[in-house]
Amino acid sequence: MITLDQVRDALSQYVLTYRHPDLPPLEMSGIYDLFPEDHADPVANTCAVWPANYPNRYSRGVYLMLGAHQQLLYVGKVSMNNSFDSRLAGYFSYTTDGKKRCQVKHDTWGTRPEFLITIPVSSDMAFEAAALEEYLIDRLQPPDNTKGKR
Repeated sequence: MITLDQVRDALSQYVLTYRHPDLPPLEMSGIYDLFPEDHADPVANTCAVWPANYPNRYSRGVYLMLGAHQQLLYVGKVSMNNSFDSRLAGYFSYTTDGKKRCQVKHDTWGTRPEFLITIPVSSDMAFEAAALEEYLIDRLQPPDNTKGKR
């Protein structure tokens, strides 16, 4: 199980190894709860819950999908002509029962994503999202990033 502390350590190592010290820092958003109705107690470090806007919604960068125990499931990127808002809309939508709850659009996950975190990159450096995504996948090997790979 890949913990948030391991993700923070990997992000720190990326910054120390690959980023110029004069660049603005890379910071993880708080935790966005996709299914607040499924969690009896409020989740620590929650910045927002469904259906509120995604953190850094108009930015580019890397997003992290987390499972019920806040373990890392997947690392994805948003770069160039996209935003977190439009990219994540490909994964999640409102339920059709009129209650505005979240539903996962595609049942391709090994474990259902329950939370997400965003790491925005500077708007003039959107290309960095691809490098950060590749680094985090290589370093952490999230289970849903390795499906179908040999």
